[in-house]
Amino acid sequence: MKSYVKILSLASVFVLAACSKQVPVASQNVAPQTNVTTQTVTYMCGAKHNHPMHVTYQFAGNDAVKADVQFAGKTYANLVRVKDINDTTKFENAQKWVWLVDGINAQNVTKKDGMMLLQHTAQADKILINYCDVKK
Repeated sequence: MKSYVKILSLASVFVLAACSKQVPVASQNVAPQTNVTTQTVTYMCGAKHNHPMHVTYQFAGNDAVKADVQFAGKTYANLVRVKDINDTTKFENAQKWVWLVDGINAQNVTKKDGMMLLQHTAQADKILINYCDVKK
């Protein structure tokens, strides 16, 4: 009886091993990670440019990938880059808040003006603020 249990146990191990998925071992030749940096830019927004806005951008190499916007005492966080416009850099989060800025990268971010902060809604886009110029 004991030998029957041993054979059955051993057979189960082989069957399970044959059905399992092999997980490849991580390669030793891992590519270096892209340099991730952040930079905060202050904009003056509104028709009279008297409403400050602070945007902290995250860059992977030269490419803008994320933005966190602080405006009027609120933070609009985790806006991620959406690459659906050629000459404008667009960031959007799960709550449908959108920050649009002239095409930026890590080198020109302090020289490019912002366009607007808006929220997509079912009826229409709701503009919170626009006319955002880099604070001089």
